[in-house]
Order: sequence, then C-alpha cells, then structure tokens
Amino acid sequence: MENSTPTQAEPTSRALAFAERRGFKLAVYGRTVAALLMAGAALWGYYYPNNLWIAGLFIVFAAIGLLPLAAVDTRYEITARYAFFAMDALLISAVISFAPLSSGDDVPQNLVFLTSRVHFYYIVIVASVLTLSPRLVIWTGAWSVAGLVASIA
Repeated sequence: MENSTPTQAEPTSRALAFAERRGFKLAVYGRTVAALLMAGAALWGYYYPNNLWIAGLFIVFAAIGLLPLAAVDTRYEITARYAFFAMDALLISAVISFAPLSSGDDVPQNLVFLTSRVHFYYIVIVASVLTLSPRLVIWTGAWSVAGLVASIA
C-alpha cells in the first residue's frame, strides 16, 4: 500500500539540504573576503618585491575558491564541497611551508610554528561547520592534520 501524503522526512531533508547549501555558500564567500584581506595585509606587511607575489597568490587563491560555486545545484555539489575544504587545508599548509616570516631579516622558517599562522587551520575547520555536515568537518580536520604534518616534515 502506497502512502500518498508526504512524510515529515521529505520537508525536513529539503530544509537541511537548503541550510547546508546556504552554509557552504557563506563559507565560500567568507573565504574569498578573508583571502582578499590577507592579500592587502601582504602588500603592507612585506617588502617589495616579496609583497607583490604573496599578495598575488592570495588573489589567485580567492579566485580559485569561487569555482566550487559553479557546482551548486548540480550532482557535483557534494564533491565540490569536499574538494574545496581539502584545497583550503593544503593551501594553508603551503603558506606555512613556503611563505617567508619576514622579508627584512633572515628568519629561520622553522619558527613559523611559533607564530599564529597555524591558527588558520581553525578558521577552515570552523568554516566547514557552516555546511552542517559532520563528515565534512572530520574530512577538513584530517586534511588539516595531514597538511600540518607535511609542513613540519
């Protein structure tokens, strides 16, 4: 016997999917704004010519970060979410590994772990919480740990 009335689960699952999508969009837009602000900080915080290539990298990261929005409302949306947060964790790892601490003095790169740069991982993990997906949060945390281990190595 088929039930012709919609169940309570259908509207609930649609509302959850809408909230997940909205949270993902908010995370993408927030990341873009943060990357552009970091580009501005790099222009101010480093000496020429290092400031230009670091700011340019952040602008490229901001542009690349908008690409997953093209997958919204398609069958690739979930995959784009996972790729987006894995990419962010790896990009932070690259910044920690290769961006100089200072463009003035010869500062050893291993001192980066004594700075606040590793706290950027927390921002990415918190942004993944906006998607309301526990699996995505664990995925993002795992990529953050892997990236930090690779940076240390």
